[in-house]
Amino acid sequence: HGGFVRALALADGSVRRTSEHLGGAVFAAPTLAGEVLVVATTAGAVHGLQAATLAPLWRKAGAPVFAQPVVHEDAVIYGDVSGAVHAVSHDDGAGRWSIVGSAAPVYAPVAVVGANVCVADDRGGLVFRDATSGALKHRRSVPGAKFFKAPALVSDTLVAVSTDGRVFVVSATDGAPIA
Repeated sequence: HGGFVRALALADGSVRRTSEHLGGAVFAAPTLAGEVLVVATTAGAVHGLQAATLAPLWRKAGAPVFAQPVVHEDAVIYGDVSGAVHAVSHDDGAGRWSIVGSAAPVYAPVAVVGANVCVADDRGGLVFRDATSGALKHRRSVPGAKFFKAPALVSDTLVAVSTDGRVFVVSATDGAPIA
């Protein structure tokens, strides 16, 4: 959680390279997108680092991010604790789209479902958006649920587990419950 990314030698685990301090704790695994390592921090920044050297390439400021960003085509998509969801270019961090205004924090990584993403939030929302534009496709609410992990895609269904242990199985197409 020290705010650095370290590259370790496979043979003995020794530190080969260390990034500059990223300004906040790193709670989620970095995401490799081409030659760019994308790292989210609790200080409210997402960083693009050159994967081979850990040199900084870009930085996107915002609210704290606790979940691993995910790759969809040439973009990286992530949610933050303000409830916003963002898509940025993994090459240079340029914004593709941002959806703000939700009061429900996003602690789980988004799930890529074909051309869409499913955002599972801290207030029981399962929100399906077009991965390229961010346009709303479907929204489902699960009263009392809190999602901290990404839904799992199994064939044409999504399986989401709430922090209270309830399991929800929904259509990956429209979020409709499956009995």
